[in-house]
Amino acid sequence: MIAEDLLAATEQAAIAVWPLVGKRDKLGADQAAVAALRQVLARAPILGRVVIGEGEMDEAPMLYRGERLGRGRRQMDIAVDPLEGTNLTAKNQPGAVCVIAAGPPGSLLEAPDMMMQRLAGPPACQGRLFLDQPVEEMVQEVAQAVGKPVSEVLVVMLDRERHQGLMEGVLRAGARLRLISDGDVMPSVLAAVEGSGVDLVLGSGGAPEGVLAAVAIAALGGVFEGRLLPEGTSEQAAMAALGLRPGAVLGVKDVVSRHGVFCATSVTGGWQLDPPAVIGGSIWVHSLVVDGTAHTVRRIHSRYPVARS
Repeated sequence: MIAEDLLAATEQAAIAVWPLVGKRDKLGADQAAVAALRQVLARAPILGRVVIGEGEMDEAPMLYRGERLGRGRRQMDIAVDPLEGTNLTAKNQPGAVCVIAAGPPGSLLEAPDMMMQRLAGPPACQGRLFLDQPVEEMVQEVAQAVGKPVSEVLVVMLDRERHQGLMEGVLRAGARLRLISDGDVMPSVLAAVEGSGVDLVLGSGGAPEGVLAAVAIAALGGVFEGRLLPEGTSEQAAMAALGLRPGAVLGVKDVVSRHGVFCATSVTGGWQLDPPAVIGGSIWVHSLVVDGTAHTVRRIHSRYPVARS
């Protein structure tokens, strides 16, 4: 099954990164994740094309956009973030994950490496949340839809100066705010999971990360809207090449046109996932798998033998 092949890739990436957690070597950790993830994908029984990866061919020797991986015939488009949260890994802070998503050919927006304004919310808010709504109105809609007091609504966003206005709006509405330093893929996904504790994710972050989260959100029936934010002529040209109008709001179906599979394996714990744990001669890793084709959501603990040097 496709989900198991993708899961094996994120698990091996997390295991490869584990010795570097807390070693303040974010580049080394990222390289370890890239090499391990690619090694698994290269022998997987699929024919995958990387549509979101480590950059263009001349920028990245592995997992570059357009690279084809696998030994099978079933064609898939693949989006990867081998290590989301390199700073979190280097500092041994919660939230780092190894992430991959895949869907049928042409189903994933081949988002350029630019910023994307976006929101993510629960399935109960379908038709009630929109990117250009006032923040106070968003919070009220979420509270009514999920049946909790406004004071218990949790809004997550990256702790950035550009989000100051959003932060003030959340606090004016009376909701709770959780600011994170890095890594907004997992909270965005959890916003679409009932009972996760995350009710809304707002702000701007990397467009590739937005697409990764949207694969899971689409499968979960959650709310997602985004707007690409190009800076400079090259990014504007990249948008034009995709046939996207500047300022256009992208719904979840504009980003993920058909259901796919999302896998994330924890590197440092957090967001309802345990960090890797070495017990005896084994290492345990914990993952979230959202399979839109099978309509399943699974949290999986896997055990692997510890490699001996």
